[in-house]
Amino acid sequence: PPGYSSPALTEDRLFLTAHEKAKLFTLALDRKDGKLLWKVDAPADGIVRGVNPPVSPSPVTDGQNVYVFFETFGLVSYDKDGKERW
Repeated sequence: PPGYSSPALTEDRLFLTAHEKAKLFTLALDRKDGKLLWKVDAPADGIVRGVNPPVSPSPVTDGQNVYVFFETFGLVSYDKDGKERW
């Protein structure tokens, strides 16, 4: 799905944000082959409220967890396997 964030990289994964219709997603891809490892939707709407789409902010990772910010929801964290932490 489309998205405008910069990727966040770990040794073996690449994290991105994206949107599709009114859903917001965080995605994890395998760095070696680009295969989708997981795709989790955030509990928020994807309504564009300004110039940038709701998935413009880039994810951040500490190597074990990924942190994303969605304007219509706020900050959310997933572990490296896509399980929501908070």
